Amino acid sequence: MKTMKAAFIIIAIALAAALPAAAQEDPASESAAVISVAGQIINDTEGAETPGNMEVMLHVWDADFNEKEMLHGQADADGRFQFDNVPSQPDLLYAGMAVYQGATYFSAPIPIAEGETTLELEVSVYEVTDDASAVQIDSMHLFFDTDQGGLMVGEIYSLSNLGDRTVIGATALDDGTPATMRFTLPSDATSVNFRGNQSRFFLTEDGFADTSPLLPGTNSGQVVVTYILPYTDGLTLAKTAVFPTKEVNILLPPAMGLSLDEAGFIARGQRDMGQGFVVDVYSLEDLEAGAEINVALSGKLAMTGTGPMVTESQARTTDGLAIGGILLGLAVIGVGLWWYRRPLAEEEEFPEAFDDIVQEIALLDAAHDEQEIDDEAYRLQRAALREQAQAALAQSGD
Repeated sequence: MKTMKAAFIIIAIALAAALPAAAQEDPASESAAVISVAGQIINDTEGAETPGNMEVMLHVWDADFNEKEMLHGQADADGRFQFDNVPSQPDLLYAGMAVYQGATYFSAPIPIAEGETTLELEVSVYEVTDDASAVQIDSMHLFFDTDQGGLMVGEIYSLSNLGDRTVIGATALDDGTPATMRFTLPSDATSVNFRGNQSRFFLTEDGFADTSPLLPGTNSGQVVVTYILPYTDGLTLAKTAVFPTKEVNILLPPAMGLSLDEAGFIARGQRDMGQGFVVDVYSLEDLEAGAEINVALSGKLAMTGTGPMVTESQARTTDGLAIGGILLGLAVIGVGLWWYRRPLAEEEEFPEAFDDIVQEIALLDAAHDEQEIDDEAYRLQRAALREQAQAALAQSGD
């Protein structure tokens, strides 16, 4: 997907001036103006034919990412589709969506230019494969915090699929259910929680599996998991690089009172994650699949709280503001969120960060509508995603 600079400028202005969701009115009541939204489904797998005669949906969001319309339509045999009499308003965003071979694909979300009455979207889809050999981990972050039950550990994975097919079914759960990838967790990990749509993750005997398809692209997938480990005077967290891994970052708040055995790590110095939450950063680079990562911690754990503090109630809602703050902080200091590491093609003027976040918001909304996530978790996750969208747009304008 290639996104026009003008579109990002319009979106950035809308974000800066966005009213709270409660103050938004139905676009149809503000203006009788309507537009036609047309589009094309493209199969970006080399040599594959464009699928036709398939259902498509048109999502319409306001500047606060609240869904105003979701229209259903049908693509013809050539993959063309069109929606007529769509509500038009300067601060609305339009995106096409299609499900193909078990994976969901979105077009770039774009606004309608002033004075225009038609909008053209392009939805890229891909063939699927169960071969995960093109998958790599661009960055893996391990961060720590205190918790009433012991040591809170968070893992953030930014993944790339360097092939031209969506990876799905590369592994399987114990009951044979297809999954995309597996990750390990310590055997004594408790309160395991995931950010995002909970239904995509399944606990396994030695960790968890992710069933979400991994689309082609650099930094096209993300996994965030948190858990609690018992802690006395020290522990060694042993991890295995499940795919080739470009970078591992250890984020350790000095206020926790713990020390890291730095052998083999590159010390990156201290970084401020925002609001005075400081971490020491240690890195590993260019690990092969199967490489061992040993994080040896020692010292007496300070239980007074070091920063965001994930409480037990927040853990039950999967993604408290603590996780959102960590994610946003990583973006600010430039050590990790996927959109800041995406190389730009020559014709691109902006990274595709906003596209990724809006897709995640749409999937989150769908999960909430299907009651797969409770109201409080939904509210917290959506607030964090909105902050990330604003940070992405601010970064793209630097």
